[in-house]
Formats: sequence, C-alpha cells, structure tokens
Amino acid sequence: MHTKETCLQKYQECKVSKNGGIPKHREFLKYAGIDDRLLEKLFGSSAYSKLQNAAGDTPNILQLERTPIATIMQQYGGLVIELGTVPAYAEWNHRDLRPTESGLSKTHNMKWSEMPEKFVQWVTTNGISGFEKAIEIIRNSAREGTKNHENDDAFSRR
Repeated sequence: MHTKETCLQKYQECKVSKNGGIPKHREFLKYAGIDDRLLEKLFGSSAYSKLQNAAGDTPNILQLERTPIATIMQQYGGLVIELGTVPAYAEWNHRDLRPTESGLSKTHNMKWSEMPEKFVQWVTTNGISGFEKAIEIIRNSAREGTKNHENDDAFSRR
C-alpha cells in the first residue's frame, strides 16, 4: 500500500538512481510503480509538485511562457538577414526558434506566411532600426513573387 511516506521514499530512491538528478514526473511514476490518480489521492492537486516540495526539491514545473512579439520579430529579421531570403518555416524550426508554427498561430494569431508582412509592419510601426537589410530582402522577394505570378499567367494563356 502506498502512502505519502512510501512515495517520498520512492522519490528519494529514484533520485539516487539518477545520481542525484531530479526525476521527471513520468520517470518517478514508472520507478515507483504508481499512477497519477494514486499520487493525486495522496497529495491532492499538483501532486508531483507537492511531492517534490515535501522531498525538499524545487518542483520542475513546465514553464509555458509566451515568446514576446519583439523577440519573435527580432529573430525573424535576423534569420532573413542570415539567409538573404525570406525563410521557409523549416529554417526557423531547424534553428529551434520559438514559437513553433502552431504556437505562432494559437498564441499570436499569425500564420507563418504572414511573417514577412507582419515583420515589416512591426519594424515600421515601432521605429525599429537595424533591420533595413531584412526589409530590403523581403520587399525584393515580394517583387520577384509578383514577376513569377505574371510568368505563370502568361504560361497558362499559351
């Protein structure tokens, strides 16, 4: 039968097995052979955090901080300059930049395809300097995109 005390003991054992590293929630449950429901029954809501506190550790709670729009735009501008072109999402993802495409959509209500326009708007509206090259690249890319569409129209008429 599991009690708060046996959970604390199992937590300490699990920590020792990780050479003193703080076990993640799922690691502990597997090690202790218990499930979330039992842990909640013993400790209440935020059960694993309470267990970690009882063991003298700081809870390793997942931080879901939103990336500020200024950070996103600065990273985007830097990426445009680095690549010398409007980046595909794969380039953003490859560099592990945040937010993800879905986070951008859900949190900031923007699509990746809108980033060039939103970036130029952000720089202009906020009077940000240092991104002149990025704006030039974006504007040139937009012009080239228009030329390609004109060629597509001419091709489809043939």
